[in-house]
Amino acid sequence: MSNYTIQTGLWVNHDSTPALGATLTVSIRWGNYLIAALSSIVAWAGASAWSILSFYLHQRLAAAKEKDVLHQQLQVHFRTAGSFLDSWLDGFALQKAWRGRAERVKRRTLAVSILALVLFALFMAAGVFVAEVATKTYQDVLVLATPNDCGDLAFALQETDPDRLAGAINEWTSYYNDGAFWSRNYARDVYVERRGRESGFTMPELPIISHETPCPYTNGTTCLGPNRTEGPAWKMDSGPLDSHVHFGMNAPVQERVTWAVTATCAVVDTQNLTTAPYWREEDNDDRTKLNNTYIGILQQFGPDEGYDSNLMFEVPLYLKHQRTGYRSQRGLWTPGLNDANGKAITGYPFNNTDADMAMISTTQGRMFYYQRVDDPYFMAHESATNEEYAMDLNATVYYPSQLVTVMVCTEQQQICNPLTGHCTPWSNKLQLVGAIGNNTIHLNNAQQATALRFVASVSSMISQTPRAATNLMVAEKNGVRGGTSLPPNQWIKEIELWFAANLANTQATLLEWVAKPWPTGESDKYFKHMNLTAVNAPYKAAGIMEQKESLCRNQLIRSNTTVQNFSVLALTIVIVFCSALIITALLLPTCVGHARERRRAKGLQLSEAAEAGRVARLADAKYNVLAMALRGAGVEGWEKRGTSEIPVTKGSVPVCTPVEKDGLPVYPCVSCAICRTPRGSGSDSGNETAWDEEKKTKRPGLRLDIKSVSEYSDVDSKRQDSGSKSFRHKLSRSMTEHTLVASPVEMDDTGDEKSSIADADRITSLAPAPPIPKKSRTRST
Repeated sequence: MSNYTIQTGLWVNHDSTPALGATLTVSIRWGNYLIAALSSIVAWAGASAWSILSFYLHQRLAAAKEKDVLHQQLQVHFRTAGSFLDSWLDGFALQKAWRGRAERVKRRTLAVSILALVLFALFMAAGVFVAEVATKTYQDVLVLATPNDCGDLAFALQETDPDRLAGAINEWTSYYNDGAFWSRNYARDVYVERRGRESGFTMPELPIISHETPCPYTNGTTCLGPNRTEGPAWKMDSGPLDSHVHFGMNAPVQERVTWAVTATCAVVDTQNLTTAPYWREEDNDDRTKLNNTYIGILQQFGPDEGYDSNLMFEVPLYLKHQRTGYRSQRGLWTPGLNDANGKAITGYPFNNTDADMAMISTTQGRMFYYQRVDDPYFMAHESATNEEYAMDLNATVYYPSQLVTVMVCTEQQQICNPLTGHCTPWSNKLQLVGAIGNNTIHLNNAQQATALRFVASVSSMISQTPRAATNLMVAEKNGVRGGTSLPPNQWIKEIELWFAANLANTQATLLEWVAKPWPTGESDKYFKHMNLTAVNAPYKAAGIMEQKESLCRNQLIRSNTTVQNFSVLALTIVIVFCSALIITALLLPTCVGHARERRRAKGLQLSEAAEAGRVARLADAKYNVLAMALRGAGVEGWEKRGTSEIPVTKGSVPVCTPVEKDGLPVYPCVSCAICRTPRGSGSDSGNETAWDEEKKTKRPGLRLDIKSVSEYSDVDSKRQDSGSKSFRHKLSRSMTEHTLVASPVEMDDTGDEKSSIADADRITSLAPAPPIPKKSRTRST
């Protein structure tokens, strides 16, 4: 078998549609890089999906009309959402912190953790299973073979020296013989012993249908069954084999053909075909034999008396007395036999005008078996003791009943056009070549190139019939001595192996049509005798060289080497889907913001929810949250430059280091003593004074609308106008029992309100605060 070179890159496997069959073949190394890149893209897409969901949830929360602090914290969380893990942990942290202090805490906070966990699990699984777009590194994959001297195989013997010519013939004979023996061993391993074997075939085992059939020979002979009684013949059929599916000629449906082969074999009675013993003088005196007496098994007989030694088997009688093991001979002939005068031979029982034929004779020498053998081809019924059979074992053995047994096989082939349903007649190889050359079944150019490749490459079961004892399974089992008994259907097992070997040899030859088993351009012992003109001759004659070159580039082989196949469709889906998520996450906030700004620039009013989302998007940004905290600490001079969402000061402004007050970090006012006092110095009383000063500091950027607070504090407009102390008392009491969250507003450069997202007549959110424990309540006097 050839050591095939694999094509890498993009190609289409025509097992399915072009979209589904588009394939990328790369080395294992680059395959690992590609899988790692896909996993990274999926992880990035997962983070982007969380960003998109966070943007949506933030806008939904910002549009709510009733808010509390937990609501605002969740809103800020989604505005500044980090990774899945951060959000998952924040959900639990918020739930723990707010337990018993707000309504529906678990439902509101755990939703954050569950959403983060679900998305994390989905994209984690996607990152793992993204490797499924590629084939496994430990499995065989279908790839394209690189052409090497692609075309019909033929050799031209141009040697004039007789010795060199004989050497060339021996080299090419060994090439064909090596292929036949390889195919036979492959068939034994795969079809008989059911073991895997490396071959490169797209389908390692082709279908074989075997069954008995009536004996086709009735003129002068008959078929034999067990115990040499009359029996049936045995037929083997491959069924239609698709050029693409079974032989890997990668092509769409409209460019395919089917090929089929059938063979019928039978053990035949040779009584009327055996000559009387005759003596022939030997030229080679070195051969050792008991005598020069032979019998002949005729391959033909007819009106002319006598026989032609070229058309019969000669079996020396001395083989019966020598332990030579199994010895087989094979005779082939052309259908439609004629006699020496060119007249058709009518009395020949095996004459068949539309099939290739072979006669196989086998002698068993002094083989013996410990049990009777009823198989008609290897029958052994004659018993003898050890002494009589020159054995040193104390047992009765059985030796062959006949010196020589004969089997006859016929073989036919057929090529069909699947598009029209037309088929060539079942015929021999020469007739099939003529039918395809004349295009009698109306093949298109691509189909005709495929059919010509078949007729140039297909093997014959007859070529797999025994030319030596090594082609018989019984020879491997019993060697040259014997011993193990044989089943009554051993001859059927032998011919089924020959048929399977024929199929394997056909597969191998079709592969070698694309890539010859020798290095390109080197002085190989086979290549130097190759007829380079014959490689393209039939395709040039038919004007289909383009289709022939397409066949060269599209031969599928099964490989277990270091390559991987990627589905181009799956790659495209993963990359497009992930890229869409990534681009959406990058552009969504910007596009939504630009759309809203353009609407405002045209003087169009945004909806209440859109305006709330727009301002909340600015207010809840981490830099704006920091700016609001610093404005409360007295840092002034803030402005927004251009379209940036990052607030900046007009100049460099010193900022105090955050300190802890009542267990919470705060920024002290820039003018307070605590800001000017180094950390770790001074007294607590001084710090308290500083905090008192800080409480008086104006807090720009925050507005509290309290007109609608009357249902909680019983404050009405009259009490508000009177300036009575009851308003301040009840407002303080209301602030103790309820937490008010003001809506963020935009301020201009002077510190005045620029716009509002709510009417001044209502409070954006007013949620009940946690009840004060009874032990801490005191009655006011």
